[in-house]
Amino acid sequence: MEPNLIHDTLQQEMVLSTGCTEVGCIAFLAAVAAKELGAIPDRIDLSVSPNILKNGIHVRVPGTKGRGLPIAAAMGSVLQDPQAGLSILEHVSPDQLTEAEKLVDGKKVHVALEATDQLIYARATLEKNGHTVTATLSGNHQHISKITKDDQVCYLDEDDSKDAALENHRLRSIPGEILIKAALAEDPATYDFLWDAAQINFRAAQVGLEKNHNGLGHALQKMQKGLPLPYAAIHQAQLWTSAASEARMGGLAVPVMSISGSGNHGIANFLGMYGAGMALNASRKDIIRALILSSVLTVYVKEYTGRVTAYCGSALAPTSGVAAGTILLLGGDVKTMLAAIRTVLGTYTGILCDGAKESCAYKVSRGVSAAVEAAFLAMEQTAVPSVNGVVGESLEETLENLEKVNNPGMLETDRMVLEIIRERTD
Repeated sequence: MEPNLIHDTLQQEMVLSTGCTEVGCIAFLAAVAAKELGAIPDRIDLSVSPNILKNGIHVRVPGTKGRGLPIAAAMGSVLQDPQAGLSILEHVSPDQLTEAEKLVDGKKVHVALEATDQLIYARATLEKNGHTVTATLSGNHQHISKITKDDQVCYLDEDDSKDAALENHRLRSIPGEILIKAALAEDPATYDFLWDAAQINFRAAQVGLEKNHNGLGHALQKMQKGLPLPYAAIHQAQLWTSAASEARMGGLAVPVMSISGSGNHGIANFLGMYGAGMALNASRKDIIRALILSSVLTVYVKEYTGRVTAYCGSALAPTSGVAAGTILLLGGDVKTMLAAIRTVLGTYTGILCDGAKESCAYKVSRGVSAAVEAAFLAMEQTAVPSVNGVVGESLEETLENLEKVNNPGMLETDRMVLEIIRERTD
């Protein structure tokens, strides 16, 4: 392994975001185009990939009263702050909201489905006073590949596939057991940024508990008192992740540290691990060591399955990491970590991703609680055996199987889910 590979990879995979990643990237894209246009547009035409549409079609948009891609694009075109990246929706004034709502209410924002093989793709065309700007996003949620103004190219990334290529090959070539051992050997003193990420997401959970009095997190909080271990750790991880995910999916303007292109992955990874660690009375140093391991495994799983999947990525990638990290805090070895990961992957493969919305909090938090439970079970030598269904002889073989299940296995399922969502939304 090259020096600093784990450290640098984790830093590159972490992005601060506000709201669902898909509406955030559309707001960011519209802001890029509007900045080039130099004005709030009279019309916005969006063309997006199926995955962008699925995850952005019905989720609440921070700073607004609405849901979906039209208000996100309108808001971005009014804010015109591309430097804010995926946090662009964190600060919205009443006047800015009014301007954005005028565009949506006046039927000035149009969304179409793009026939593309790219999982993450969006194109925004903005018009004003006879001038037209088109900005294209591809490969990842912040990668602008092309900008044109009045048919003249203003910016072009000649290698717009480079980000996707890097995404798939940073860690994947390393056997899972070797990668785990390398993560365990990292110096926690250089990973304070993971602790900081956990604190950011913990604040999101606190906001969720304060604002969502009828939410899942609030209900779980009422059930918390007097629980013994292991149930206290299981419940704590579930409580905090549910509250933070509800805040994010419900459109509250709270920043969340994402990982591998997903805010819910970031909530599950950083907050699930932090919640389990706090319930186990682990030290800051040990929690950081667990966060290194959980974060590495989150990225590792996503490099096999892809940035966006037909099944719920939050139920598989960060939960694999949280299971292994909890084993670390319990004093277990690498063999036990791999056993706990088998239980997670062998149990939760195939949970549908049916778009971003409030129910994601249930999937995210249930997956995390199951991961902590899988760790305690593995410490009792209880786990899903190797070569059971999609579970292979090794972690790499299991992940290769998950990759096949997603694509080509669930392509038709994903298409049907999107069709159902669109029928209900139209």
